[in-house]
Amino acid sequence: MNADGSNQTRLTNHSAHDLHPDWTDSASTTGGQIDTRVAQLERQVSTLQTEASAQQTRIDTLDRLLDALQAFINVLAARVAALESATPQPPPAPTPTPTPTPAATINSACIQNIELDSLIAGTAISGTWTTDCPAANRANGSAYYAKFYTFTLDSQEELEFRITSDARPYLYLLTGAGTDGEVLFQIRHLSGDGFSQEQVLLQPGSYTLEVTTAQPNATGDYTLNLNLRR
Repeated sequence: MNADGSNQTRLTNHSAHDLHPDWTDSASTTGGQIDTRVAQLERQVSTLQTEASAQQTRIDTLDRLLDALQAFINVLAARVAALESATPQPPPAPTPTPTPTPAATINSACIQNIELDSLIAGTAISGTWTTDCPAANRANGSAYYAKFYTFTLDSQEELEFRITSDARPYLYLLTGAGTDGEVLFQIRHLSGDGFSQEQVLLQPGSYTLEVTTAQPNATGDYTLNLNLRR
């Protein structure tokens, strides 16, 4: 060093780069790395914030679903409470089965069989309505009386019948030889003088004519003419 300090002056006038050129390069490199790392951290923070926001959205959605579920549970609970508190109603009383009206018992004396030969030749039957022979198909809650005539045909035949009476006759033609057969034919409107003539085509089989009256509680006499038209 000079006594006047000239060498010191020269040293202090040199920059740090002149004295140590590697210092400034190292500092510059370090600063760049820090900036890069900071940028990476900022991106990571941004990603975490985005994920946190998505998670919060999911949480909000679950909260709304839980609220809706709780509301539904409350409604169900209210309905159960209402059902439990309701007064039980007794079961409806069963509808009674109506008792069928028993069919009138027909005395065998009220039924007469007519032979086929008599039908072929033609027959006239004189009868009387009496209270001991009830009608089978004309009850209607009132008293009707009847007589029954059975016959059997071997082939298809056309039956002609006439009836006269002071009362108003009413006729039924039934299937089978008895009083409980199916009604095939009936005369509902007879003339006012109590006379009627009818014809009906019948297949082979057994049949029954029920001769009764149009008015209840009617008794009296009648004449029934039967004939096969051949």
